[in-house]
Amino acid sequence: MTALPIEYYSTFSFFVKRKTSELSYVSNNKFDKLSFFRKINFVKRLINVFLLICLLLTMVCCQRLSHQTFNGQQYFKIENRWKVYYKGQYYNIEPNNITIRYNLSVTSSQIITFESNNGLIRLRSNILGYYDYQIASLGSVDNIFNIANNLQNSSLTDEVIIVTYGKLITIPDDTQQ
Repeated sequence: MTALPIEYYSTFSFFVKRKTSELSYVSNNKFDKLSFFRKINFVKRLINVFLLICLLLTMVCCQRLSHQTFNGQQYFKIENRWKVYYKGQYYNIEPNNITIRYNLSVTSSQIITFESNNGLIRLRSNILGYYDYQIASLGSVDNIFNIANNLQNSSLTDEVIIVTYGKLITIPDDTQQ
């Protein structure tokens, strides 16, 4: 094996060191660019998370103001009118009227006393025990839920229903023969 001159080794080692340092410099530049883009992506994600949290908080606050639940039904305030959501559709409620079914043990004198104590004006009743009432002192439309809860909590009532407007889903075909 032949020995190489010392200058060759030193030149070769300098070349290798130089190439290595250039490679590390190039890779450091690429790393800096990648870290810059990573920082930008992190900031974008942080802003998106912040906006999502703000949106969720806004939705929760709005739901508190325009959402009520009574007897398992969900009521929403849409365009300043309360509506009940049922089977994919919204139906307007009648804010001045309410329907009550009393317990079977309640007498007619108890019903009359209950009506006068709660400011109810009887509109009609049927043989099934349902009574339709107009609320004499409603105040605001939003107060219907408070009144309905108070009536529901009475020991005399069996069921309290907030009256809604219905919609025909079929046209009857009752031809006379």
